[in-house]
Amino acid sequence: LVAQLNGAYSHVYNDMLGYARLNRGDVIVKTMGGISQKRWVGFLDSMKFDTRLEFNEGDIGVAGGIQVLEPSNLNPTTVDMITRFGGSTLQSMPWPEEENADLDDDDKMDRLEKAMSRVTKKIATLGEGGGGGAKSKATNSGGSSIGSGSSMCSE
Repeated sequence: LVAQLNGAYSHVYNDMLGYARLNRGDVIVKTMGGISQKRWVGFLDSMKFDTRLEFNEGDIGVAGGIQVLEPSNLNPTTVDMITRFGGSTLQSMPWPEEENADLDDDDKMDRLEKAMSRVTKKIATLGEGGGGGAKSKATNSGGSSIGSGSSMCSE
């Protein structure tokens, strides 16, 4: 019975969100009819949609957006998903051919990064257990494959 109520609530909540979005859209469309062309053009000009957005320092991206800065540790990533090419950004210039695209080295690095991430998380969880508590004793007595953290760092 509880699961049925929970499922029904989830569907009703999703419907409610959908109706709220439709209502907001209706309000926006009605409001847009009352705005003069001059004011609308002024608003668009103030948003500077023609200005290119900077991804990283010296890495100018595409125009037509609003840049929102966030802390770099908010969504940590170890793999750069943007393939970068030096040179001109003219649309008439062809994409350069990738030379020495050695996938084996990339795969090895990916595996190494994932292993390091797992070890770091394991060390962090071992450190959270406290000194000698029941949680840390149970974790350490299970035959951890990483050994003691100090011996790994001292070599």
